[in-house]
Amino acid sequence: MKSPFSFAFVLLLSFIVSGCSKGVPVVKVEGRLLMDGQPVEGATLTFLPVDDSAYSAVGRSGPGGNFSLSTSGAKVGGGAVPGKYHVGITYNKCLNPVPESEFEGLTSEQRNEKARMFANDPRYFPPQYQTIVPVRYNRAKESGIEVEIKSKGSNDITLEIQGE
Repeated sequence: MKSPFSFAFVLLLSFIVSGCSKGVPVVKVEGRLLMDGQPVEGATLTFLPVDDSAYSAVGRSGPGGNFSLSTSGAKVGGGAVPGKYHVGITYNKCLNPVPESEFEGLTSEQRNEKARMFANDPRYFPPQYQTIVPVRYNRAKESGIEVEIKSKGSNDITLEIQGE
């Protein structure tokens, strides 16, 4: 004979699992980042909700300045919760990175050991950065960029910013 506790436990577990598997309802968002009319590859974009009621979304610009957004807790495929967002953009390029070829074929342990060696190498440490996207765009709520993600239709966004 099954106990009422077992039935209640199974019922509760099914509610929890079904609720967790859905994730946050999001819509697909893609776009392009341009600075002075030229595509920017490698920038991080942060979308913060204007009313603080939705989830924030992030993306990284790739070739051609193209980006797509994802939201923590979202369904597979990413996207953003519909609503108005402030947008922050950052991109600081490392001018003295350790070449990837230095780590090819190494185990995780070997990579960590080699990274410690490079931490004492004046060619690579301290890292030197060049600010690619002007600092005025770094903080989403202060950047002056605001966009609306629609619940229906296309969410193809072009962000055009000015360099220094």
